[in-house]
Amino acid sequence: MSLEAAVCLRSPNRKPRYRARHRQEMKDAGIVPTKRQWAWNVRPQVLKLLLLPSWVQGVRIRGLGWSAGSVWLWQVDARRLIREDRRAGGRAVVVRTELRHCPQCARPLVGAEAEKRRLLNESCPDGVLLPCGGNCARERELGVWRTLNPHYRLARRSREVA
Repeated sequence: MSLEAAVCLRSPNRKPRYRARHRQEMKDAGIVPTKRQWAWNVRPQVLKLLLLPSWVQGVRIRGLGWSAGSVWLWQVDARRLIREDRRAGGRAVVVRTELRHCPQCARPLVGAEAEKRRLLNESCPDGVLLPCGGNCARERELGVWRTLNPHYRLARRSREVA
C-alpha cells in the first residue's frame, strides 16, 4: 500500500477547509471577516410577559421591542429563560434569527436585512462604511438608535479617532 492510500484510509471524513481558506482570502484582501450574530425571540408558555423574571428586563436586546408574551434575547439568556420556563412546566416557543447592527446608524437589522448587511460588510474593505439604507444618514444625525443602545460603537467614529 502506498503512502497516499494510507493517508486516505486514515482520514476519509476529513473535509477540505473551505471556510478557513475563505476567511484567509478575505484577510489578505484587507476585509475583516465577520461572524453571524443570532438573536432569539422567546415566547414562554408558563412564564408570561408580566410574570417574567426580573433579570429579563436588563438583558433583553435593546432596539428590538417586545410584544405580548415574547422577548428578544441573546443565546445565553434565551437558554436560561427556556430552562426556567421548562422548570415551571411550560414549553417555550423559540425563533432564532440573524441580527446585526448597522455600523453607521446603529439600527438593528433582523433576518434577511442582517444577512444582506453582513455580506455587504464582507464585500470590500470599506463595506463597513456603506449606509444600510436611504434613512441611514438621517438616523445617524438624530441618534435614535444610539440612544436605545448606548453601548454600541459606530464604525466611522472609531475610525476618525484612530
